[in-house]
Amino acid sequence: MIAPITSPACECDSTRRLDIDQRVNVSLAFKSYLRAQREYNAAARRFNESCTELRKHLEPNLRVVIRADEGHYLLEVDPSCEFDMEPIETI
Repeated sequence: MIAPITSPACECDSTRRLDIDQRVNVSLAFKSYLRAQREYNAAARRFNESCTELRKHLEPNLRVVIRADEGHYLLEVDPSCEFDMEPIETI
């Protein structure tokens, strides 16, 4: 059962009840939001873990071209091992 949801009225302090279609749409949209939030948090965790793993293998002042399935990338590392990469079309 979907619990009643109320929404503030636009121009007064009273609330109005959403009809069944609105409640269903809000519920579906909210579930989609929660799913996207979980996926985003998981992707952010994987991104941070992969950055940490990459930094373990970097040396200061490194500049190298890396071939990946997606293409070629120029990887540049500064003296403090912060890195930047950009896609390149040709070597």
